[in-house]
Amino acid sequence: VYRENDRQVFLHAGSQGVALFRKQGDSPLTTGNDLNHLALNVGSGTYEALKADLEKHGVVVTGRPGEDRCIYFQDPDGHRLQLMVRS
Repeated sequence: VYRENDRQVFLHAGSQGVALFRKQGDSPLTTGNDLNHLALNVGSGTYEALKADLEKHGVVVTGRPGEDRCIYFQDPDGHRLQLMVRS
């Protein structure tokens, strides 16, 4: 466990990591494709290069207020992805 709080746990093994988030709200757990998004943590140089490449190819890139060096976009199949600089 790299970091945890009451909403999330970050697991790291070498250079790989996974973030697990608690289900929010009162909705029942379901099976199927209920993935909200996949987050990818990268180094600063990689982040800048990937962001520029996405924008160059016309991919819509969005962010949230207050989240510096963190973007969201969709892959060609419509899956939501998050790209952020590891802290």
